[in-house]
Amino acid sequence: MKHINLSFAACGFLGIYHLGAASALRRHGKKLLKDVKAFAGASAGSLVASVLLTAPEKIEECNEFTYKFAEETRRQLLGAVTPGYDFMARLRSGMESILPANAHELAHNRLHISITNTKTRENDLVSSFSSREDLIKVLLASSFVPVYAGLKPVEYRGQKWVDGGFTNSLPILPVGRTVTISPFSGRLDISPQDEEQLGLYVNVTNQNILEQLTLRSPNSSRHCMCLDPTVRRKGEGPEHAFWALGGVQGKQASTPTRPRRTHHCEVHRDLPDPCSKAPPAPRCCPSQVPLGCLLLAPDFSTLVPPRPVYRLQ
Repeated sequence: MKHINLSFAACGFLGIYHLGAASALRRHGKKLLKDVKAFAGASAGSLVASVLLTAPEKIEECNEFTYKFAEETRRQLLGAVTPGYDFMARLRSGMESILPANAHELAHNRLHISITNTKTRENDLVSSFSSREDLIKVLLASSFVPVYAGLKPVEYRGQKWVDGGFTNSLPILPVGRTVTISPFSGRLDISPQDEEQLGLYVNVTNQNILEQLTLRSPNSSRHCMCLDPTVRRKGEGPEHAFWALGGVQGKQASTPTRPRRTHHCEVHRDLPDPCSKAPPAPRCCPSQVPLGCLLLAPDFSTLVPPRPVYRLQ
């Protein structure tokens, strides 16, 4: 088995998408997870990566916390920036209740967290943690958006740090094949696949996303949702990672259900029905260029394009 890494993109409250992908990986990608050597992430992505690595059985508890956190933030008069509301303290409380006592030992040299230095404005990938508190500080630093989350950056090792998404929103590790996961449509392994329209790919701090030349492009809406906790209690997190991983592990894989089209599931509203046997509708201007997500072969050993995907030239 080739050296495999999992990397979760920075995405704010759209981290609920990552939790859905993590849940699907646990159910249908157990063989893959056993071969994952390292995890990486920025901002909300680093939080999900840390839970998947150190406490995978608490994915659902993390899901519940995210919903409650979003509801609580939304109830504030001015959201997260409401005077007197401590956004970071609430986030820390969630980490302390979910991460196990030996989380730093489990994460040592296996979890790579993207953070940004306020002085040099350079990125750093931290993978060494001397204590659980050390790990929590790095996770908080990776999630700190100035003004929105507070006015004082997180102090770590004598320096001040902010959200890693500013400088590296999707860490790609130097050794092995890094499988990328993002709630934004683009050149990523596990991500939404939007209807093809005229657009271009934009590299946003190491994340290639699709920006369509329309006033209401799906990715533009998703960007707005990052800091606006509009998730609702209806439905599960998006779990189309099931078929982004090939959808099978021999004959033991259960049949996937159709993603619910609820408000917070907007991030995957255009995905095809995984239960449907109907062939995909033809698209114009065939260029045979793989776009969106890739599939893992049934034995999870190789990455292959799921099917021809066409885009305008």
